[in-house]
Amino acid sequence: MSSWEKIELVLATSWQPNRRDFLSKLMIEPGSVGAQFFEGAFNCLFSDAINAKREFEQYYSVEYGTLEHYLDGRYGIVLDEEELEKENIFLCTWLSGALDKNYDDNQFENVMQCIRDLEGANENQG
Repeated sequence: MSSWEKIELVLATSWQPNRRDFLSKLMIEPGSVGAQFFEGAFNCLFSDAINAKREFEQYYSVEYGTLEHYLDGRYGIVLDEEELEKENIFLCTWLSGALDKNYDDNQFENVMQCIRDLEGANENQG
């Protein structure tokens, strides 16, 4: 990890990120001001985040041996077995204003609940 990279949030999910489903679940109209606000949240959580599981599988599996060793050795992150089994482990290096807990009107909990709901719906389909 580069010295400038700070992991702000770790998000383990088997839901495959889909901007349209994300905004729809939050009841946000495409093209609206709200969409711009929450698209920033989507970008920091998924588009701009490091997908550590994919990175491990593509580049570091020989060096580290296990995903668990990779996350701990490279990022200092320890996850439980359930999180390690998720299809994606996103490492977010920045948080949008919608998610920044330093702001009183942040939507962090609403967005995390949205992702849990989308993941639950995904698991029920599979």
